Amino acid sequence: MNIFEKKFAMLLEQPEPPMPVEEPPAPVGPVGPEDDTLTSPDIVDDVGDNPGVNWRQNKNSEQRSTLEGWIVQLSSFTEFLNSSKDSSSMQRQLADADCDTLFNDVSNAQAQKIARVAEDLASLGQQLEFYITKAESE
Repeated sequence: MNIFEKKFAMLLEQPEPPMPVEEPPAPVGPVGPEDDTLTSPDIVDDVGDNPGVNWRQNKNSEQRSTLEGWIVQLSSFTEFLNSSKDSSSMQRQLADADCDTLFNDVSNAQAQKIARVAEDLASLGQQLEFYITKAESE
């Protein structure tokens, strides 16, 4: 062992000196039930309406109505693309097309893509509804 290793080993083996304990200073003045100045409801509730919170609530309300409009439009376009009940939907007209027609060719090539786009739009509408529900619960 060299001199530094011996010194380090000796420092590790020595007990640490105890830390002095300081007592907190004594409180000045009365503390307890007779001191109502710190717990008065007037002191706790002295803040008026926060304009930032009101602005956020107004903005969220405006944006919620915009989102609801988008959801209605997405839903109606999804119905236009892929409704089995509506005879004027794109998918229904392509599925009912006669053989050797333009609609039949489009149906063979694009039916899956139309269904996928309709599914994605429906999913987007549901996600937007989730955000509205989340905003209402806050």
